[in-house]
Amino acid sequence: MKDETPWFCTFVYGCPSSAGKKEVWSSISKLRRDDSEPWCLIGDFNEILAQEEKLGGCPYEAQTDDPFQSFMNDHGLIDMPLKGGPFTWNNKRTDDGSILEKIDRILFNSSWSFKFQKALGIIEPTINSDHSPLLLLLRGMNKNIQGL
Repeated sequence: MKDETPWFCTFVYGCPSSAGKKEVWSSISKLRRDDSEPWCLIGDFNEILAQEEKLGGCPYEAQTDDPFQSFMNDHGLIDMPLKGGPFTWNNKRTDDGSILEKIDRILFNSSWSFKFQKALGIIEPTINSDHSPLLLLLRGMNKNIQGL
């Protein structure tokens, strides 16, 4: 039997400035009428969640009132583990000023996870950008994908 339950996907470009981040999370929150509906979000969130998601530059400073973490908690969103490496962005420097971060991600709620139990997120190689593209496979790994 084919599952025809609708699901929703929001493509995100998070504000790079601190001042606009709360507004972005608030705007995205207004898109959802019912958090029980299957929902995933994919894109550049311009946020890291822990020091392990950053290499180089100033250390990550955890906040007790982190708007991004609150946004995730308020909507029951889970950060999908990604195959292909720990970082999705780099500042394109090779010297001591190099910075790597995981700011691109795939988030989903439990209803979406139940619908797509074999979903897989992959970080693709960077080509002409400072961001690595993300690939979301809804039904798991295809035999034709090499090197993972």
